[in-house]
Amino acid sequence: MKRSYTKISMLLLLAVFCFSTEALAQLDLPRGSQKAKVSQRIGITDITIVYSRPSVNDREIWGNLVPYGMNNLGFGTATESPWRAGANENTIFKTTDDIKVEGKDLPAGKYGLHMIMNEDNTATVIFSKNHGAWGQLFLRPCRRCASGRCHHQRNTP
Repeated sequence: MKRSYTKISMLLLLAVFCFSTEALAQLDLPRGSQKAKVSQRIGITDITIVYSRPSVNDREIWGNLVPYGMNNLGFGTATESPWRAGANENTIFKTTDDIKVEGKDLPAGKYGLHMIMNEDNTATVIFSKNHGAWGQLFLRPCRRCASGRCHHQRNTP
């Protein structure tokens, strides 16, 4: 009788161990650069931006981590690339209706969001039709849908 209790205990312990490791394998831990989604209704138009927030970690961003101008990043086929705004995957800008960006038409749809940062605190914002690309490696000028120039500033608490 004692042997059967030992066998049952061992099988039960083995079953608990198997189920607990399966549960741990499904644990979805946060990434270093957190994914975020922002949506806003403006009039009758819904605008959504899906991006990953880069972890700054006391690093100098403009001109250092994000170089000024177009850059050859040393991989892929692109010789000059803008910054793909955000971290990890391509930042996606989605609008439900046609809008205007700096006076230029931007049809409803999904776009990859890229930027060319400049030393004079301006940036050229580029909306790419190829929203599914990983990032700047595959941005070709013929795939640009619209772009505009804007000023950027540091947020201070």
